[in-house]
Amino acid sequence: MSSSAVDYRHPAVEAVAAIGAGLDELADSSLWSMPAAELGGLVVALERLGRRLCAAQIEALAQADASQVARSTGATSTAAWLRNVADVPPWACKSRLALHRSLVNRPVTAAAFSAGDISVDAAAAVCSAIDALPGGSRRR
Repeated sequence: MSSSAVDYRHPAVEAVAAIGAGLDELADSSLWSMPAAELGGLVVALERLGRRLCAAQIEALAQADASQVARSTGATSTAAWLRNVADVPPWACKSRLALHRSLVNRPVTAAAFSAGDISVDAAAAVCSAIDALPGGSRRR
């Protein structure tokens, strides 16, 4: 007898597995056989997808930080934990968490980043520029 609680995987885990499977399929495809216009569209779609993935990565990292995943594994900090489990430099983890904190007060920028309209560098630049303005802490 199978229990649905045992078989359950969170939708986020399922989505990441599907993305991984899709990337495997992409890697196995022959891009040389694509017409130039279709290849150009693929390049643009992959750029946007990469930006969206980066936004999701930052959101998940912030939730892991808030949930104290590091502490539950015996790590001294989220940055130390991520370095140990995924070889991410501590400065990168701290930078991602700082960007997440900035985006909380920048819903328009956060939405553009999550949609893939802007890159992580652009999102960080917008947040920094707004912070530098008089009254920069207001929501934008």
